[in-house]
Amino acid sequence: MKIRVSYKAKSILHLVENWPVQRDGYEVNFRLNGNNVVGIIVEFNVTEDDLPSVEYGEDNSSVAAHISVPEIKKLEHVRPYVRRIQSFLDSMAPTEVDFKSESIEWVPETEKERRDLKLHQFSLASEGTRYDSQIELTYDFIAALTYHAYSAVPQEISLSFVHNGNKDYDDGKYISAFYNYFFSLETQFFPGYSDPKKVKVKLKDSLKIREAIKDLREALEVQRNHDRNQFAKFKKMNDDQLLEHLVDTRGHLHHHAPRGPASWHPDEQDVYMEDAFALKVLSASVANSFILESVYATEKGKEFFQACEAVGAIVCITARGIEVTLSGDERDFEMRMRIPSKNPHPALIESLNNKVREHLSKNKCTPRSYKMYSENGDVVAEYNNFN
Repeated sequence: MKIRVSYKAKSILHLVENWPVQRDGYEVNFRLNGNNVVGIIVEFNVTEDDLPSVEYGEDNSSVAAHISVPEIKKLEHVRPYVRRIQSFLDSMAPTEVDFKSESIEWVPETEKERRDLKLHQFSLASEGTRYDSQIELTYDFIAALTYHAYSAVPQEISLSFVHNGNKDYDDGKYISAFYNYFFSLETQFFPGYSDPKKVKVKLKDSLKIREAIKDLREALEVQRNHDRNQFAKFKKMNDDQLLEHLVDTRGHLHHHAPRGPASWHPDEQDVYMEDAFALKVLSASVANSFILESVYATEKGKEFFQACEAVGAIVCITARGIEVTLSGDERDFEMRMRIPSKNPHPALIESLNNKVREHLSKNKCTPRSYKMYSENGDVVAEYNNFN
């Protein structure tokens, strides 16, 4: 017997591949409409003791049935896992899972299980909307995000703050967005601190925050290219002053008075758009740093490859060609590469092309020409006449 938990989702992710991601007894699949992600499905095995019970209401009752779902430990972990998947994907491309649409389905695998099953599925309905644009990422990267999200339990809360902040920011709720982004940083860098002076010191001393400020400065410059008057106040601040300003803004919003310095209007959200934007970039930079470290960690990469092999999603590509040494001599070279995929996308092949170039460069060689071959000998890419 299996349990299948489904959620509706909206995202601007455009998938050119779609295969299951397995981790610790869970199997995650993406439901697509064409190439667009419209849902996430999680399946896992259960026993006959995990079947639901149903008591139907009386004819004159307004309640159709009472459904009792047994305590299933693996089911309790599904929603937090999907929440972390949402946070990981949303960091790369806007992604929203509708948790109110949760559908739980028992999938019988034998005739006896079919007879014993009194209820196949129940769900909570919710309407969703589509995003207007799409972002295309190679599926090996999406699969890696999904796989590594499982282990991000310590970061789940801070990532959820970022995700909720993104929703509020997109809806123009800049005060709520500011709070969510600030809480994300508080959770990681100054948990439970209430003294503004100590909070400022913690932020200034953090290397990750210092790196994130570099991203913020670049983002501010891009925004100012559209409107030179926008974000002008940050231009006048150095990095320490910028951090102090954000902490002071948090303190200002934490209190309220009808008049005077402590007064602010909850409907005048645009007043705090620039401050929310600054925290949005800082918290996203910190979150992305953690996520990418998780995805590209060598020891974790080996585990991910094993998970891909388990579902037959590993492709071997061989590059063969002629390289030129510094002395001008030409010689044959061969390079074998294994990638997570079932049907490599051109963007994935291009990334392998870059790996070939890097490999030859490390050997102090340049390519004259080479071809890339699939496992069955088909040529998937060809490069000639390099200078």
